[in-house]
Amino acid sequence: GAAEEDSREDSVAAQRPLTTRTRDAVVTADPNTNTIIVVAPPPVQKLYEALIAMLDKRRPQVLIEVTLVTIDTSGGRSVGVEISRRHDTSDEKYELTFSAFGLSEIDQGTGILTLTPGIGFNGVMVSADTLNLVIKALATSGDATVLSAPKVLVNDNTTATLSSVVEAPFASINASDTVSTTSFGGYASAGTTISVTPHISQDDYLQLEYSITLNSFSGSGGGNLPPPRQTNALNSQITIPDGYAIVVGGLTRQD
Repeated sequence: GAAEEDSREDSVAAQRPLTTRTRDAVVTADPNTNTIIVVAPPPVQKLYEALIAMLDKRRPQVLIEVTLVTIDTSGGRSVGVEISRRHDTSDEKYELTFSAFGLSEIDQGTGILTLTPGIGFNGVMVSADTLNLVIKALATSGDATVLSAPKVLVNDNTTATLSSVVEAPFASINASDTVSTTSFGGYASAGTTISVTPHISQDDYLQLEYSITLNSFSGSGGGNLPPPRQTNALNSQITIPDGYAIVVGGLTRQD
């Protein structure tokens, strides 16, 4: 159709040679062959040749390695001790002394503690003549998970972008007085985006401009709405020696 023809015309126009005329020369840049054509007297051509030789140099490149790690800090510790003691008194009566923290079940007739199963260390000492003792110790620790470890080779003074994004679809409702229609509304995106711009300095130093954005869904959407999203962002600029690494942290989320 007409839109496709316009697109093809724009593509062809973008590849056409560009010509600039000056008083002493005609300079044409051809993007198809990546060449510059100069039509001018020999002395003027010498000037353009020196200028092009000074500008047409291979740009240095920087290899950037990124390791994205998430750390689960939901660990905790729990230590508990329960005791019970039955003390007989006169006239066939007795006193029952015990402590209860949910680690065991106590028989109020005998005072015996029955251990409640669970994870962690569990220990019990039973003596009908003296006392019952239950000890429970539990410790949980979070894990560190490497989500991705991409590498990218980028030119000096050029921005590289690394993204790891999850998309959740949501619906769109169009309502009128007589009818209501539900259609696909689009995608809500959440994830991690890292942008890095290196600048090579003297003495093998590297100046880095970086931007880190962490988006995460916090729950599920209600009805046809997309899920709520939490966003944390960090932007900075540093100078480090070649081959060194930086550690950036502090972007947290709560589930």
